[in-house]
Amino acid sequence: MVCAPLRAQINRSMMPKPGPTPEINIGDPQQFVTDNGITVLLVENNKLPRVSVSLRIDNMPKSYGDKVGVGSLLGSLMGKGSTNIPMEEFYDEVDFMGASISVSASGGAAGSLTRYFPRVFEMFADAALNPNFTEEEFIKERGELISGLKTAENSVQAAASRVEDLVTYGPNHPFGEYISEESVNNVTLEDVKKLYKANFDVNRAYLVFVGNITLNEAKELANQHFGSWSTSHSVEPKALPIPQNPNSTVIEFVEMPNAVQSEIAVNYTTEVAKTDPDYFAILKANQILGGGAEARLFLNLREDKGYTYGAYSSYSFRHHTVETFSASTSVRNAVTDSSVVQILSELDKLKNQPVSDEELNLVRAKYLGNFVRSLENPSTIANYAYNIITEDLPADFYRTYLQNIQKVTVEDIQRVAQEYFPLENARVIVTGKGSDVLEALENIEVNGTKVTVNYYDKWGHSIERPSDEIDIPEGFSVGTVIDAYIEAIGGRESLEKIENIKSQLVAEVQGMVIEVEGIKSIEGKSLNISKMGGQVIQKSVVSEGLSYSEAMGQRIELDGPELELSLLQSYPFPELMFDIGNLEYLGTIEVGDAMGHHIKIREDLSHVYDTETHFLIQIRSTFEVQGQVVETNVQLSDYKEVEGTFIPHIVATNQMGVDIVAELKSVEFNVELEDSVFE
Repeated sequence: MVCAPLRAQINRSMMPKPGPTPEINIGDPQQFVTDNGITVLLVENNKLPRVSVSLRIDNMPKSYGDKVGVGSLLGSLMGKGSTNIPMEEFYDEVDFMGASISVSASGGAAGSLTRYFPRVFEMFADAALNPNFTEEEFIKERGELISGLKTAENSVQAAASRVEDLVTYGPNHPFGEYISEESVNNVTLEDVKKLYKANFDVNRAYLVFVGNITLNEAKELANQHFGSWSTSHSVEPKALPIPQNPNSTVIEFVEMPNAVQSEIAVNYTTEVAKTDPDYFAILKANQILGGGAEARLFLNLREDKGYTYGAYSSYSFRHHTVETFSASTSVRNAVTDSSVVQILSELDKLKNQPVSDEELNLVRAKYLGNFVRSLENPSTIANYAYNIITEDLPADFYRTYLQNIQKVTVEDIQRVAQEYFPLENARVIVTGKGSDVLEALENIEVNGTKVTVNYYDKWGHSIERPSDEIDIPEGFSVGTVIDAYIEAIGGRESLEKIENIKSQLVAEVQGMVIEVEGIKSIEGKSLNISKMGGQVIQKSVVSEGLSYSEAMGQRIELDGPELELSLLQSYPFPELMFDIGNLEYLGTIEVGDAMGHHIKIREDLSHVYDTETHFLIQIRSTFEVQGQVVETNVQLSDYKEVEGTFIPHIVATNQMGVDIVAELKSVEFNVELEDSVFE
């Protein structure tokens, strides 16, 4: 007799029924107030011998008028030692303890092993309360900020973010202001000091301890090192202006002639607090619309249409000011109008068609998982307590969070979608190349009516409709631009005698010095080695037979368009190799203080040449990562003569959101090279 195992038959075509919502037992952090009025929260956790602390100052956002950038400068100047400890000594001691200390314009954080924490906390308090503001560091930081602004001046993403905020919030709202070179130059060291005094108000201060520390130890440290903090500079904040939404759907178009793809954002502001009965339904509605890879926008624009790498939406609940809904994506120029139509269609569908039970249950499960996982981090409890105090939330707000999420119904979703996701009062902000996308955008209709289109430059100034035509001066050609550049840096005959260039660049990135050694050969071969502390952190080799990039022990072989681009850029002077007939003139654009002729070399590469000096001042390249087009801008300046040839001595770029300014330390021509160099 053979006994077959019994297996339950599971119908996998049906979504499992959700179980009961688990009870969340969130303990309250220990709490006390220092002698001078600082509220202190403590979450004791003895699993690891570590302690962290954060200083939070509940400041209302401020408008800076013609001195926007003073907040950035304050943040960059803080944390560099104190009036009691010089900067280098400060950094060295922090490194020795393996600790971290950061101080910003409105607070800071520190952490270390328990045995070092008393000293780390002392240094943290010293840096926060006794910042070392010097004219020398101020001038340096202001220069780096301006350099970064120049580097990003023609960045499509930077322009999109700048104008999106401006038109959404208005120029008089703190979120509508943007930093410019002019506003940064208006800032003085005295302005920074005044802002520090205004920001660091003990009446709005909170200290949050998490880790292996007792209540008595926290009290002693807080009173000892923050007890002298004065309240004499307290200033009553001004009420913020309330942004206005349009009366009907409008497209705000930002002209960026260099854009290789379009940045799209659909924005709307409203006033609804976390205490509003609709709060949890709004969260769920947004999650269904654009909260992740399983949401409607993502499934539509990426999975179904293949327009983009990702499309998302968010509802930002901000303390002190209005809440903002935003749906955003980046798409190819050719599908810009179609992407806008699809986003608006999904908003309309959310309002007018009930969501499915499956979508509702999926959102519930996601919130449950994320919420429970967040509680594994002890600092979460402290964050929740801070939110309850500063935002006047009910004491049980987070204990009942999941129950309130669970209570949301299909009808609730549709009701809040009609009120808080208004298609009719939304701004569609598109940043892109007008000649490629405008005609189709101008024919988009909502409810049978063409949508009004307004036009802006990259600074948010209203302009006339961008012309599709490029104004080319009489007798002008791409060849004259290239020839003028070659002549300006030394002349064709002289440049053709240079068979290779060996250079060394040095940059300081977040306090770390990076050295880049490079070689370019007339054979179209190149080598770049980046070092930090004498250790190689990245290496790239480009040649016809062997091309790769290596970092963190991983090697990536270059091929296809990326290899072709790298080979072209491996020549000492690529302009000598250009086929003039294949180049395209794109007009003139601003690069920092200069105007430049913008020349398209190939689809993924363009150069900008100064209209006066004829020097190459910017290299713009694009590459595709998982369906998303990424643009990199490199700015070249400070040309100096080296053996009869003018070479840029400053190279600036932005990597992963970090501005990197490198200075040329040495350059040699026609050095002896072994074939093994390019291996």
